Amino acid sequence: MGDHLSFLQTEPLYMRRYLKILFQGDFHKSIKKEAKGSMITTELFKDIGSYWRWNWIKSECEYVKSVHNRFRDSIHPGKPLPPVYDKALGSIELLLVNEVIYRGIQFGKEMPHRPGFSHKWTFKWRPDCGPVEFQLQRKASAEVEQKILYEKDPLEWCLSQMQAKPDTQTNYDHAIMFAFLENHLASSSPMEKARVDEILAQKLSDLAACHEMLVSVRLHRPQNVARDLDEVEVVENRISWKGWKVSGYITEEDMLRLGTALLDDFYKAPLPGSQKNMTWVHRSKALRRALEAFWRGARKTPKMVFEQSGFSTEEVRETLEVISCTLTREYLDFVEEEEQHMLASIEGSRVSAPGVSQKEWGSKTPTQLTAVSPKSKVKSRPLKENTSVQQINDAIPGINISNPPEKEKVYVKQRTHDLLALMYPSNAMESAKGMEWGEFVYMMSSMGFLARNVGGSAVVFENENESPEGASVGGKIIFHKPHPVSKIDPIMLHSNGKRMSKWFGWHRDLFVLKA
Repeated sequence: MGDHLSFLQTEPLYMRRYLKILFQGDFHKSIKKEAKGSMITTELFKDIGSYWRWNWIKSECEYVKSVHNRFRDSIHPGKPLPPVYDKALGSIELLLVNEVIYRGIQFGKEMPHRPGFSHKWTFKWRPDCGPVEFQLQRKASAEVEQKILYEKDPLEWCLSQMQAKPDTQTNYDHAIMFAFLENHLASSSPMEKARVDEILAQKLSDLAACHEMLVSVRLHRPQNVARDLDEVEVVENRISWKGWKVSGYITEEDMLRLGTALLDDFYKAPLPGSQKNMTWVHRSKALRRALEAFWRGARKTPKMVFEQSGFSTEEVRETLEVISCTLTREYLDFVEEEEQHMLASIEGSRVSAPGVSQKEWGSKTPTQLTAVSPKSKVKSRPLKENTSVQQINDAIPGINISNPPEKEKVYVKQRTHDLLALMYPSNAMESAKGMEWGEFVYMMSSMGFLARNVGGSAVVFENENESPEGASVGGKIIFHKPHPVSKIDPIMLHSNGKRMSKWFGWHRDLFVLKA
């Protein structure tokens, strides 16, 4: 999620792709212009809030671990837990069970908005109740009774069951529902699978991860004593519980203002285009200015909210760091280098002598022309590591890696080399190609990574053993399998490459074709 937020701030194409996905479905088609800006800001802040909540859970886990290390010699089978450790376990259990409830509710609110289910609802905007308030009413032709829904639309029945509270005895256990969902989608048609789109798949993965963590805590023996939410909110003052008590991060006025400006100045603005000239430069700058303005405004209100909620100065700084990527030196250097590359390419095309036959590109001889081939595409990223958020280590759930030192060349086979070239393209032809998920798994496997499903669409790639092709060892990273079509589109493929550059130091020139 942290890398996702980073790309939303620093990669205009990634943001436009994400907005396009959010606008799918009958719900967004029915939204009036006045409400669309507020809705898009709301959706983006859901992702921001999701990251913050994950970070607070991580902080609480670290606290429990520190308490366990202090009292581990005092924990014995059949004996009560040390009081401090018992309260720490009760605190994280309470946090996780409420997180499962919260994410189930949010998933239920999202379902009617998505294309696979929006056709069963009617929507009426209620501006008198707020800029993002809609009256949802289920169509008379849509099934309501659970038994009939199970028979006619088992997918919707299953997803509706996942929204239930985990401790209500009359509800199905989430583990059973996830198994039901996996079995149903495995035997379904492509059209049925497509109903669980990228947005819903991501939220299901988050819900599955929360549920798995909750089960792990509850399997602890000796078991802790259950705590009361009201008591914990009063007694505990760690950042996780400070964050839990925050009810909202942004005002309705800011949602409307920021979202409307983002749509008008960014989403509807013309793209730079394929022809590299000064028009490309001006349009690229305009897109980045609009994107930076949105995130600059997005930081303002949450900062005041956290300060008023008792967050320390350092806690406010660390919390806002994930949405401050456009302020980092890495980002500013990257934008400047991208512009310099483009200006040099434009200038080179102007001064190249016409009519001279150039037979070799990239020669180091003094007489060689420096013009760039019209079919070539200048790299849009520096070779050095592009770390967008400083001083954040392992802040993303499922990622636990450290930045490696400079690597020697890695020799790879022809197939792996060709796939890596698509992830780090150097020309327009490579940039336009996506990659099948199976090929991506093969490529990662050939570099020493073992793939393992961890719930929903999430797949963790662990690099624990030396690969036959000489890749480095250690670390893990999570990628989400594309759904419903198991093909990674070019924008996401390049984003995956940037994530590998950030966390593992990969880049195109690192890999050499094995003789």
